[in-house]
This record gives sequence, structure tokens and C-alpha cells, in this order.
Amino acid sequence: MKDAPPLIGIVGATGAVGRATARWLRASGDASADVVRLRLRLGGRRIDALRAIADSDLCGVDRGNAHSDNDAGRNDAIEIHAVDVDAPDALSRFCDGCRIIVNCAGPAAAMQDRVAQAAFAAGAEYVDPGGDDDLHGRLTPLAAANPARTAILSAGLLPGLSGLLPRWLARQGFDRVRALTAYVRLRDRFTPAAAIDYLRSVGGAYGDSLAAWRGGVRVTRDVHPLLQVELPLMPGRVNAYPYLTREAERMARALALSDLRWYHVFDDDRIVTLVARLQAMAGTDGLAAAGAALTRAIDVELFGRAPSQVFVLRLEGDADGRPAERTAIFRSDDTYVVSGAVAGLAVEALLRTRVEPGLHFAADVLDPAWVVDRVRACRAVQGLDVVDGVVAAGMGEDEGVL
Repeated sequence: MKDAPPLIGIVGATGAVGRATARWLRASGDASADVVRLRLRLGGRRIDALRAIADSDLCGVDRGNAHSDNDAGRNDAIEIHAVDVDAPDALSRFCDGCRIIVNCAGPAAAMQDRVAQAAFAAGAEYVDPGGDDDLHGRLTPLAAANPARTAILSAGLLPGLSGLLPRWLARQGFDRVRALTAYVRLRDRFTPAAAIDYLRSVGGAYGDSLAAWRGGVRVTRDVHPLLQVELPLMPGRVNAYPYLTREAERMARALALSDLRWYHVFDDDRIVTLVARLQAMAGTDGLAAAGAALTRAIDVELFGRAPSQVFVLRLEGDADGRPAERTAIFRSDDTYVVSGAVAGLAVEALLRTRVEPGLHFAADVLDPAWVVDRVRACRAVQGLDVVDGVVAAGMGEDEGVL
């Protein structure tokens, strides 16, 4: 008898990244030559929300056969289960029988390692679109005790694709690379969980402000913000704040870069000032209240403006024995759709046995060329281009690429 298609469980399937991951995997499972078909198990707190996602986002689901833990019916392609990540028994039942568990529930600090623990206990592999060095440390003993299992963390847009794009650019005709300057502007709405994770990140959970990679080592308090400057593909004057993530540091080591400066770009200082105030608020009122306030503020800030994400990566090195500079420009219009695509690709990599067992960060083990080629087809991606030299400052998004 032919083996049943692999069952992929998505915890937090009602969230923005969970929905995007499910859509990507459903389309991939239908079209892939390597994986004839995938079965999806969608998990969340509310069955009605799961049913709505199955009906609207994942066409072809039989409402009568989609089921919760208390239903007897079942659909061959998609199941829905009520699952509370705070309830160990329900989480264990959800993971039972799954080949891979994708954890799209958040915020990351609240989840800690409970979903990964349940996945490994059920004999499943684990993928996390988020996940930071803290989670990696928590999972290190678990991975050591389960050497045949695989976990991939930071499989989203940032972190994730942000660590893969420089590796991909380094393969575009360079003999060797020396220095990278990155400007990243993410303009999108926050989910409550994403807002909390963002506040943690700028508070030092994922990296250090005013830090850079210089002479092959991390240096702190050594880089100043760039205020009211013109940058390519970012209209008007903007403010760029240096922030060196752990992911960027790993990438610098992997590419043997001598220098790396990574800037997060904001249209003005209002959000930066607000974030600083909300970090103080989080210490008294809690992260949940601060995250809710940030979500509301971003909604107001984006009123009448389209979401957009822009990465401008300028890499210096040698090509054909001579000094060379190349700039990669990545543009998209939905953070969550791209994150879901990268998480889906991590799942595909596991199904195709492209990743060795163990505990990994996505950017360290996924093939950059394969990921970039597949992500180009993502509906949210508006362009990924490489040009020789430096893209002119002041070029706006509406002017396109050289």
C-alpha cells in the first residue's frame, strides 16, 4: 500500500503567519514533484476561526468532515483541531501522528519551548518561524537527547530570509566578500503577538543597538544613527538605526566578513520615540499592554498607506580578481505572507531530507539559492534584483530598480 501523505501540524493556524504557512504548504503539496500531497492539521483555540480559515483560505475543504478532537469525521487533506498550547494533554494529542510541527503561536516569550517539547515527544520534527537564541538554548538539551530529530528555528522574514539574502548575494559572481551594509525598512501592521516580540527584540532579546561587526568581531556602542538621510528605495528623508542581530553576526562569521553594518529604517522618529516609551511601560504594565498600545499606534501610522518591506543590501568584495560592489534590493508588501513562505520552505526542506538532524537556525542550513528562487514566486514579493555598484540615494519605491 502506498504510504499516506505526510501530516503537517500548524499550531497557531489562525494567526497571520499560521494562515500564510498553511496556504503555502497546501499549494506546495498540490504542485510538488517530490511530495505528491500534504495533509494539514490546523490548530488553534477557536474551532469556528479554524473552519473559516479552512473554507476561505484553503479551498476544497469539506466543512462537514473537517473536525475537532471531539468529532469523528475527517478530511483526507485538512483537519482542524482545537488546541490550547497551555494545556499539555491537548498539545500532545495535536502533535500525535504528525511528521512535522510548525509553531506559529506567539508571542515567543510566552511559548518558550513547550510546543517543541510536545513535537519531539510525539516523534515529530519542529519548525518555528520565530525562535531566537533563548529558545535555541532551551532546546539544546532536548536536541541532544533526540539526535535523530530536527528542529529549524527563525524560519521567517526577519529572522530567516534576512540571513539568507546576504548569503545568496555573496554567490552572485563574487570570488570573496569583505563588507556588507544593510538597510531594512519594515512597514506593516503588527499582530498582538508580533508587537510583543518586536518590543523584546529592540530591548536586546535578538541583538544589540548601536553595534556593528568590525574587523571580524562584534563591537558595541560604536555606530551612530543616520538621521534625516536619503536612502535608495525609501522615499524622502528617513532615520536609520544600527542594530546587529545574532542572526546577522552568524551570517558575518559564515561569510568571513570583516565588516557589517545593519540598519533598521524608520520614516520618522515618532515610532522610535513611542517604542522607547512602551519599553518603559512594559516594565510596569506588562508586555501585553505595551504590545497592544504599539499595535494601535502602528494602525494609525499606516492609515491610508500601503504596507511594504524593503531590504537594500550592499556587498563589497572581489569578482574576477578585482574589487566589486553589488547591491541586492528585495521588496514585498506583506511581512506575514513572506514569513509563511519561508516557514513552508523549511518544512519542504525537511520532507526532502535537505537538512541534517539536529538543532538549527534556518539561515544556517537552508540553501539560499533554492529559497530565493522559490520565494520569488510568493505573491507578496514585488521584486528581488541585483545591480552592480551602489543604488543612488533618493530613488523612491515608485521609481523601480535601475
